[in-house]
Amino acid sequence: MKKIIVFIRGHNDFDQVLPILDYLIRVKNKDVEIYGVGESYKSCDKHIKYVETILNKKINIFESIFSDDITVKSILIWRRLNNLISCNNGSFSVFVNLIVASFKKIFIIKPSYLIKRFVKIIPKDTVLMADFGTENIFPYNIILQECHKKSVPIYAYLHGYGIFTNLDPIEEVPVKYPAWIIKFIDYQYGRKFHTYDKYLVGTGQKESYFSSNIYSTFKSKDLFRVHDIGLPRFSHEWIDRFFKNNTNTTPVNKHSNKKLNVVLFLSNSKFKVDTFALDNMAKRLSKFSEINFMIKPHTRSKFFGMHDKQYKVNLTNMDSYELIEWSDVCIIYGTSISFQVLASKKILVIPIFIDKNITIFENNNVCEVVDSLDNLLIFLKNPPVNSKKREDDINDFLQEKVYGGCESYTQLMENFYSIINNK
Repeated sequence: MKKIIVFIRGHNDFDQVLPILDYLIRVKNKDVEIYGVGESYKSCDKHIKYVETILNKKINIFESIFSDDITVKSILIWRRLNNLISCNNGSFSVFVNLIVASFKKIFIIKPSYLIKRFVKIIPKDTVLMADFGTENIFPYNIILQECHKKSVPIYAYLHGYGIFTNLDPIEEVPVKYPAWIIKFIDYQYGRKFHTYDKYLVGTGQKESYFSSNIYSTFKSKDLFRVHDIGLPRFSHEWIDRFFKNNTNTTPVNKHSNKKLNVVLFLSNSKFKVDTFALDNMAKRLSKFSEINFMIKPHTRSKFFGMHDKQYKVNLTNMDSYELIEWSDVCIIYGTSISFQVLASKKILVIPIFIDKNITIFENNNVCEVVDSLDNLLIFLKNPPVNSKKREDDINDFLQEKVYGGCESYTQLMENFYSIINNK
């Protein structure tokens, strides 16, 4: 294999793929070419710095293949027309949606040609990698289609980790249009689902995330493509290597008082979140005089579902690692950052009154479960120290989920490498 080409979109992808890039480039000395897609990844300063200074690689701007202004403007128009098409919210008539779906294809002709040309010149012994969940997203849908035509292997790496054990963690939105109209719009929209050849993901995801309604476009017949490996991003070795060497600032009140430091990590409200209960919890915690309180917005949905301006002074853009290091207790209801909380030996609290889902953390005795806001406040007044039994359970849990049952970080990374390298 001569080359590995990796595409990165944003913070979550970068977080998950960086330890894989590190192992491929620094340890295995592989020829890796990195492309940034869109704008979101450009805000990942620490990750970019690591790639450029430690791995001695540059991140190529994928959109540079669209070299002329006409092509760039065509993509902008195409994306705006995409926003007009909705099969679910009824904001436009069926007729308008059908017309827009047909008309907008004109604007993607040249960009599609340039993407196809990009794939065409790739040697067949190259492997491409992108984060999963992008199968229907431009330009990945076109890249996938062309890779399959050319028999160029293309693999999906982790975008995140689904922590829910129930298979219906998101609310289903009723479809308002007849099935034939949706199929027609899908056809015009170019929504044919092309799977990645392999999915390199965390342990247990085949039976949970890839079988749930979060990934409803993924079919059970394709589950053989999913390889449950592990979560190197949350390993002790990677935390030490990347995060501990990149801390810049310390949150306020780190040493100014003896109060308990509490962080609420927000998740996407689509996960059956009771936004009223969430809003009320944030307000009460912001006024709770016995703690220092911070709120970490979600990387994509920010603080959607939060309404009251009273506690916005508690919002922070601090790095998650630095917040966890500052914290004594982390309140989490729907995000995999919980793994880093456990790896950092901080107390993880799951407020089950916030949503209707069940997570792997409740089922494995690695967190404190609170069933009401009043009980949460009681707990925060005098949080217990983790027992020896819980510490053992946490270590076993991390060994299984993060390291995939491997005896070492090297063995974990070799499992990723062997799949990528052997094609």
